[in-house]
Amino acid sequence: MLAAQGARPTISRTHAYKHTRTICSYLPRNRLVGTLPSSLGDLAVAYDAFELFFSGNQLRGTIPESLARYNTSALSLTFTENNFSGAVPESLVLSTSLQNLSLRGNRITSISNKIFESETLALLYERASARERLTHSLSSSQSKP
Repeated sequence: MLAAQGARPTISRTHAYKHTRTICSYLPRNRLVGTLPSSLGDLAVAYDAFELFFSGNQLRGTIPESLARYNTSALSLTFTENNFSGAVPESLVLSTSLQNLSLRGNRITSISNKIFESETLALLYERASARERLTHSLSSSQSKP
């Protein structure tokens, strides 16, 4: 289960922008440890948009397939720089609600090629890949004498 070690996190804020009802859990670098519970997929039933921003913590395990159950107009997941592992659930990749999926800095072993069936996600993936290639290319060229 999810826990915070010595942190005082603001668990969620409800925003009114673009969508009628939005819940945003913004907890970057909050010393969160543990796994995401599968019940997390039940939270967004009453919301039009749902955003989880858990970057820079110590979360581990797999990404719950239950997150694909969101029947919202917008789902954004930012899980960069944690310890997630395993495969990203295909049902999540294919979710029509998923507009952002950020997983850099984890130990993800696979993600379905069907990510390219989502124009939004494919574009984000391509931009991230291009940025990583550029960053690697620049750091390699700067280290040469």
